[in-house]
Amino acid sequence: MVLQQNADVSIWGYGNRDEIIKIVGSWAPKDTIFAKADVLGKFSTKIRTSEFGGPYTLSIIGSRRIIYKNILLGEVWLCSGQSNMAMPLSGTENAKENIVKATNPRIRIFSVSTKGADTPQNNCDGVWNICSPDVAGRTSAVAYYFAEKLYMELKVPIGIIVSAVGGTPAEAWTPEEIVFSDSIISNNLCRELWNTRPSKPGVLYNWMIHPVIPYTISGCIWYQGESNYLHYQTYSQLLDKMVTSWRKRFNSEFPFYVVQIAPYQYYSTDNAPALLREQQELFTKHVKHTGLVTISDLVNDIGDIHPIRKKEVGVRLANWALGDHYCLPVKGYKTPILDNIFFRKGKAIVRFRDLEKLKATSFKELEIASWDGRFYDAEGCIKDNELILWSEKVRAPAYVRYCFNDDGEACLFNETDLPVAPFRTDSFKK
Repeated sequence: MVLQQNADVSIWGYGNRDEIIKIVGSWAPKDTIFAKADVLGKFSTKIRTSEFGGPYTLSIIGSRRIIYKNILLGEVWLCSGQSNMAMPLSGTENAKENIVKATNPRIRIFSVSTKGADTPQNNCDGVWNICSPDVAGRTSAVAYYFAEKLYMELKVPIGIIVSAVGGTPAEAWTPEEIVFSDSIISNNLCRELWNTRPSKPGVLYNWMIHPVIPYTISGCIWYQGESNYLHYQTYSQLLDKMVTSWRKRFNSEFPFYVVQIAPYQYYSTDNAPALLREQQELFTKHVKHTGLVTISDLVNDIGDIHPIRKKEVGVRLANWALGDHYCLPVKGYKTPILDNIFFRKGKAIVRFRDLEKLKATSFKELEIASWDGRFYDAEGCIKDNELILWSEKVRAPAYVRYCFNDDGEACLFNETDLPVAPFRTDSFKK
């Protein structure tokens, strides 16, 4: 396994009633930790880890001795979400050539078994595996590429805990009592999924997150949202509740990086997918230690809800972690987002934040409207790092939209070719 380096990591388990348990990590053999089992035999304590390295052993000694071998100290990340997070490396672009190269004994992977439960569980099925072509091929591609990039840059062991299930809404990953404590959220649930998948509030949290707590992690990456688009109205609020509950239970304000859902032919009549993306960005604006990854340029087929270009997704998530959490000098890793807009002489002038240089491959996904809310395709140019838009059909522009539809693909980028996040400046329902 990989334990979080330079941290007080949790060690827990069961022994005999009132038994004294001795815990020794070979990275600091003189720093023995003692814990006492309670009346049910349960014990829990923390042990301090050193700087990255290994392999080490961890000895847990009571009436019997358990020795965990081949332990590395490094960085541990939780990787969660639905099918685009669960999608294995074997199903992605350039899979064969990347799987062949996927031998790295300093990357370790724990995949939580897919299951739901009505009550929080103490145990889950799964084992730690050393990264090899066979293991990587059936591992989350996003998580694998994320770990690979972190290892390349940090040069420390990386542990990833993959806990993801296709077709599941965010409320299934949120403790049930948290969901139903908020009437706005509980009145807007994805009930249509409940009979076909482990999707009821709390069921995936109970089986696939709760047993992992309190394993000490560095942060979390999240790729989910497709199953919530029909109930987009409360997604930001729901995700806020979910992340807050996770952080409280892990006892850590760990970073949480979100992938925006990709362009896809949803055939919606109310812009619901675009409104879900808006909610994802809203969450990252309002909740601390979060980040947004936009992937509107990584889709080869808008008829496939599972884009195969997963390497770039994992790398973009890793760059967020490297620049934001590890404070390395990563250029242009933040997704550019709308800053402000003003109007002059029949034109809209748009400015962006987290952007040194604005580039455009076209202006095809940009629309402009007057006060009546009727949008028309915009013409555009870039001047002094500002986006300038106009249309002969709109004499007095008041609103602008960019990629604000089901399947709009990026045409605006920053200096490192990250796409600008979709946006709108109006508040119309459609």
